[in-house]
Amino acid sequence: MSSVGAPEWVNQHLFSGLLKQNYNDFDTIQKFECTAAISGGENYLTIVLRIGIVMRLKDKSSKDMSYILKIPLVNDRGDEHDFHDLFITEVDMYERLVPELEELYARHTKLAIRFKPTHLKFTENSPNCDYILMEDLRMQGYINLERMFGLGQTEMNAVLKKLAQWHAASAQRVVELGDYEEKYQKSYISPECYKWIEQANVTFNVPFLECLQLYNLEPGQQQLITNYTDRMTDLYMEFGRINNTEFNVLNHGDFRCNNFLFQLNSGKIQDICFVDFQLPKYGTPAHDLFCLLMTTPNIHIKLEKFDDFVEYYHRELVAHLELLKYAKKLPTLTELQTNLRKNSLWAFVCAQRMLPVTLFPPSPDSNIANFMGDSETAMNFKRKMLLNPSYVRQIKLILPWLMERGFLKMSSNSQITTNNVQVKLPEWLKAELFEQLLKDTFQGFKAIKSFKAMPGTKPGDNYATVMLRIELEVELRDDTSKSISYMLKIPHVSDSYQETLGKNKFSIFDMERDMFMIYVQEFKQLYRNVGLQVEFGAKCYKLDIPHEHVLLEDLKPKGFQSANRQAGVDEEHTLCLLTKLAQWHAASAVRVDTIGPYPAQMSESVFNEDGKDFISKLTDNMIPYVLKCLKTIEGHEAYYDDIKNMAGHITQKILQVGAVDPNEFNVLNHSDCWLSNIMFLYDRATGKLLDSYLVDYQMCKYGSVAFDLLYFLLSSPKLELKLNKFDYFIKQYYDQLIKHLKLLNYSKKLPSLIDIHTSLLKNGIWGYWTVCGVMAGSLLEDTQTASFDNLFSNTPEAEEFRTLLYSGKIYKEHLKLVLPWLQNRGALQTELR
Repeated sequence: MSSVGAPEWVNQHLFSGLLKQNYNDFDTIQKFECTAAISGGENYLTIVLRIGIVMRLKDKSSKDMSYILKIPLVNDRGDEHDFHDLFITEVDMYERLVPELEELYARHTKLAIRFKPTHLKFTENSPNCDYILMEDLRMQGYINLERMFGLGQTEMNAVLKKLAQWHAASAQRVVELGDYEEKYQKSYISPECYKWIEQANVTFNVPFLECLQLYNLEPGQQQLITNYTDRMTDLYMEFGRINNTEFNVLNHGDFRCNNFLFQLNSGKIQDICFVDFQLPKYGTPAHDLFCLLMTTPNIHIKLEKFDDFVEYYHRELVAHLELLKYAKKLPTLTELQTNLRKNSLWAFVCAQRMLPVTLFPPSPDSNIANFMGDSETAMNFKRKMLLNPSYVRQIKLILPWLMERGFLKMSSNSQITTNNVQVKLPEWLKAELFEQLLKDTFQGFKAIKSFKAMPGTKPGDNYATVMLRIELEVELRDDTSKSISYMLKIPHVSDSYQETLGKNKFSIFDMERDMFMIYVQEFKQLYRNVGLQVEFGAKCYKLDIPHEHVLLEDLKPKGFQSANRQAGVDEEHTLCLLTKLAQWHAASAVRVDTIGPYPAQMSESVFNEDGKDFISKLTDNMIPYVLKCLKTIEGHEAYYDDIKNMAGHITQKILQVGAVDPNEFNVLNHSDCWLSNIMFLYDRATGKLLDSYLVDYQMCKYGSVAFDLLYFLLSSPKLELKLNKFDYFIKQYYDQLIKHLKLLNYSKKLPSLIDIHTSLLKNGIWGYWTVCGVMAGSLLEDTQTASFDNLFSNTPEAEEFRTLLYSGKIYKEHLKLVLPWLQNRGALQTELR
């Protein structure tokens, strides 16, 4: 028995039924032995056992059998670690997906391709826990090669060929059988795992940066890597997003030397089999390629032959795609190299985390608690790995190589890609512009050491402006340095933007800066006057330049995060935002009562004659796409004609309800209150939700509270909440509104709950505006084509994007429930008041 230990249920009795099922001449088990199949450091997530059996057959002869059994780790309390989902995924890979890939070769080619060992199941006395049972490939001459020494070029080419076969089949499977399920598209690299990834990054980056000074780097190189690690969580999110315009594959996800075995005959490679299918991820092939190429080749060829390895893989990939009759565009070598450069985060991750594991000698300290944990013992273990002489020798070569190839370069200072549009940064955007601000903000400011501009949002999260993250490294007079970041909004330069939202029409940048620097400050002062400290958003700064811009503090370093717009927020987050909205609305109403009305621009916003074209493009012009979508939804007949009859009338109706009714309770609406414009603050230690901030004050409009309430509640909560708890949410908002109106000594008549509901019914068109507008964008699956131009221009690309916007599976699920709800409230009637 190994030192790992095995539960009592792993015994001779368990395997008797398996042998009876598979061998008709089975009689009894003569010898049963359970040992560790791997040494410490080979597998962190599970216990892997080798079951050796000598069975006696009915003819009195004997036969040797061997199996590999994977079972969950058990912690110090005797509980199984929570890796249930990994077992479910791996079983599905063994039973369904990998056989589908093998079958593609059997169907289209004469090749007998095998990717995995045979997977088995207990039919009698099946254990009451997760497990994976498979044949022991060692019985067929398969072995792992030495991970700490690394593979030579012959072995690497063999692995790359097998990987190319796998990737080719996984791409063809999408063509023939459809998309992989969501769990394979997201894996663990998704917004839902943001907090976990962020914590894991801290856990690894802290000891890595401590050891960095021992890797013989120049000070500037050390600083570059330090800055890079600061952005790793956001880079993870970018890496995890699938770009459907590029070539994608089902990645093994943990493709290093431990997880493939070689079958050798007289030293020659006969075959390669893969194991450990716990972390598959659909997306860029850079995922598997970097994992393999950063961890597995011998260091003497790892960097020198990198491009040769990529070229060989590409040649084999294309050859096998052609064998499988792949009908889509074949990826070129240039496209593959570009993709690797774009997804180079994974090269750094593999060099930083997977390579030290690969090079670390077997040790009882090699376990998941030490690898993933942040206890002193765990951090010391990681330091020990990072200072292992074998790793130090390699990382001293790898880090400069990564930098020389531009793999750690976070952005270009002359041109970036934002919202799928190549944006040439304006010539006026230079480091010197920030010097006076930094002098005013930081005591002891001496100089700016580095300046970078990069995309501040991902496609689909911001349409109206170009959002940039500005990162500066500042030198102080005491010779220390400090990293500073800001968010800078600047206008698009396209014709469609100038025609729709250009300064000659709306001055949205002036309006937003006034909101931050005048009106929000007035709201905050109203609360300070009654002893309450309320914050609504980020600090705003003004650069002394004649160009349209809004400069804000970067909230992420303070612990603020965006929510996953596709998943929607839960009740706790919804109530948190409704409280903030009630505070905003109350202050905005009291401000009119005490200071006076808002300027005409804020009373109307874009909802006037100048804005008719903008509104029409977002409503009446979208009707054909909405109707096409509705035809695919069960039960659409009940409301299809109502939507059809609205065509040509929506813009006028919106302008009518947009006019301020002085007899209603009116507030300054945020007017664009959806998840991309909300940031939530969490306690770093506990993850507890603390607060919410509103961002993007470009569309604020004075009028009925119905605008913000319908906009937020129909676009942002989870589907199971937005209708079932709609009235409950309105009551909770109302209670907070009245509480804060009283606190601020509002002198006019307080609105009743019936008044609020009456306004929601009367202004129901805002519900349609939301559901067939921002809700479609909020639920849109990640796509690089989401951009202002594609939303408003008349090009084939724009047509394709708008079709995509209204055809998403998640969007249709919401639409199926929300449109009948709006219809029943009279929101789809075409009569104009």
